[in-house]
Amino acid sequence: MNIYSKLRSIDWSSPRFATLIIAIAYLLSRVFGLVRDRLLASHFGIGIQTDAYTAAFRIPEFIFNLIAAGSLAVSFIPVYLAIQKRSSKAKAEDLYNTLWNFVIIVALIGSAIAFALTPWLVRYLIAPGFEPATQELVSHLSRIMLATPVLFVLSSLIGAYLQAKRRFIIDSLSGVFYNFGIIVGIVFFTKLFDNPIYGVAWGVVLGTFIQFVIPTLLTVSLGWRYDPGALKFWDKDVLRVVKITVPRILATATDQVILVVQNGLGSYLATGSIASYYFANNLKNVPLGMVGASMSVATFPGLIQAALKGQRVMKRVFERNFEIAIVIVSVVLSLMAVSANSLVILIYGLDTKIIANLFLLLIPGVFAYSLLLLIARAFYALEDTKTPFFVAFGVMIFNIIASVILSRTFDVEGLAIAVSLSGGLQFIILALLLGRRLKLDLIRLGKSILVNGFFILMIWLMMSEQFDFGEGFIATTLAVGLRSCLVLSIYLGYARLMRIRIVNNWVDRWWAKLGIRRETN
Repeated sequence: MNIYSKLRSIDWSSPRFATLIIAIAYLLSRVFGLVRDRLLASHFGIGIQTDAYTAAFRIPEFIFNLIAAGSLAVSFIPVYLAIQKRSSKAKAEDLYNTLWNFVIIVALIGSAIAFALTPWLVRYLIAPGFEPATQELVSHLSRIMLATPVLFVLSSLIGAYLQAKRRFIIDSLSGVFYNFGIIVGIVFFTKLFDNPIYGVAWGVVLGTFIQFVIPTLLTVSLGWRYDPGALKFWDKDVLRVVKITVPRILATATDQVILVVQNGLGSYLATGSIASYYFANNLKNVPLGMVGASMSVATFPGLIQAALKGQRVMKRVFERNFEIAIVIVSVVLSLMAVSANSLVILIYGLDTKIIANLFLLLIPGVFAYSLLLLIARAFYALEDTKTPFFVAFGVMIFNIIASVILSRTFDVEGLAIAVSLSGGLQFIILALLLGRRLKLDLIRLGKSILVNGFFILMIWLMMSEQFDFGEGFIATTLAVGLRSCLVLSIYLGYARLMRIRIVNNWVDRWWAKLGIRRETN
């Protein structure tokens, strides 16, 4: 069999390859995102302009997350697949069209209300600590970006549709399209305005439009046709989607409330605090998306099918994916932790310790939230969106209290600490609840978490910013590369010593392919 035939024989929609595809696509998206942030930092630095730009996202993002975000995927996909199985493809497509019209109406109403209330929201909620002139700038930028929620919501629905059909690539590349538009805004649109930051805001609008158009063209090529007359809002299947979606939306809203509160607290801190937190948070999103988001998206259809087959199958599928996620996120976080400051210099061109320190404080939260995404999808596969909401609501209250207290003591670093504490608390509660429901082997999974978490801490204490070859791009890149190779080598030995089954099995298979036999523990 030649290489072409082998490639054609691979089931690229399987969870293993889907996860790989999504992870690569997300990495490419993050590369574009980091280029975007590098250009933003080089054009505006860390100051009032970047603070205002970051704060301006809060209102349009709140609307998008309140209406859709990941909610449509976790509620639409199970219902869509169930309709296809019990009824017909036409009936399933009718549901999709009805939801299109529904979210357009809701998003337009939400955006119009927010547009009218923007100055008040900025003054009293989003940025109460800013000077009046900066608050006015935030209001103007927010109103420009309020052109995006409708397109964002539709893009989310389109993404859910493509995931249901196991077409992951274009949806996973949506971040590339979005960030490309912002890059165009930074490079070209900024030259069109007296205040260049307005060009970046219009770049956000362009990116959102591209992100919407390209996946839409793919759905059309798959045979979908938009039906403006699909208005069966009271259909039982539509109501079922809404019923599943509402708790998920409320859970997502808790995340947005936390962001709004932390943004408001940050507006009282030193100039550049919000921008520094923004850059650290974007760096945090690299491992969070590559592991947590990619695995949760790729495995979700499989989890739904497993849930339909019974608890025993669901338990087996979840535990396998969960252990893989633990290993991958541990390795990625270890690689980034030992070179945090170097990565900030390479990516953002900013020789500032604050962003690296914020990222390091966010690492426990990244570990927890990466695994949380998979746990949450397991609940959604069981059509239970209420449990994650109630837990998220309680954790939101905890986070707000912690953010207020810790920001007074540790300034902006306190906000990062609050996020990590909240993530850990939410993870523990949901893991215990899911474990009881599916009768998971929590002792084995807990041991895996502790063993890998200890490795991250140990390797950071041992190798943080070691092998520094001096300043400059080449020297910094060489240092990061050397640290990364050493971390990977040490982890393989550590996995053998601590008997991390998944890693050892993978290594043994590769030794076998090379014709070398190894003794297994």
